Amino acid sequence: MSDKSEKPGDLIAVTDLLEIIKFFDKGSKSNAGVTVWTTTNEGTAHGKMIGLSQSKKMIYTTALTTHEPKKFYADLKAASNSCFFNVKMETATLFFTTELQSSSPAYSEFTLPEKLFKVQRRQSLRFRIIQNYLLRVSFRDPDDLTIKHHEKIYDIGSGGLSFLINNVDPPPFKLGQILTDLKFTLRNCELNLAGEIVQYKRFTETVHGEDLQKIKVSIKFLQLNDKNSTIIEDYVFEENRKFYARFI
Repeated sequence: MSDKSEKPGDLIAVTDLLEIIKFFDKGSKSNAGVTVWTTTNEGTAHGKMIGLSQSKKMIYTTALTTHEPKKFYADLKAASNSCFFNVKMETATLFFTTELQSSSPAYSEFTLPEKLFKVQRRQSLRFRIIQNYLLRVSFRDPDDLTIKHHEKIYDIGSGGLSFLINNVDPPPFKLGQILTDLKFTLRNCELNLAGEIVQYKRFTETVHGEDLQKIKVSIKFLQLNDKNSTIIEDYVFEENRKFYARFI
């Protein structure tokens, strides 16, 4: 994995209290979805934002739901109720650390953070595959369906993915080509999709200090059903929240 010093560039620190208040005020009014997870990075719980108290310096969520409540709250107690917190806004995804102050069947109460980190939202949240982890995608060659490619995925989101190939001339793919039998596996779930090439550019990949000249091919998923979309979205969020937790 990346070293702690390699904080991702899209993770922007926010320390201005007025801006933080505006985020939580908007999140409360829209009932933004939240995820809370333990400092062990294992147990997770979910809810929605429902309130903010500037005088008490507290934020409020609906009662948290979790698969293993006893373990979740035991892990929180072991960490003095310190936890990681995520809020999914329309324009940004927020990450920060806080403390659970109280929990009831009606709501949960957390300390208002003095600092948070935001990641600007795109059409869909993407996850860049960490350098020492290999995730591959396979597909049929658009010009010769008897040829099958196996390429390294660079990043992935619910709307599409990009993969890296060696820098060759002439380029093997063209914009607008459709890739069929597009297969990759996320957490033991194999997905078989199709995608359209929407971007194609030269790219420098740095591996162990060495710059390698590659081509990054970006594709948009076609006719993605709800089940496959959920699998990808869940994977992307889980990997992002574990990755970003190392820097917040």
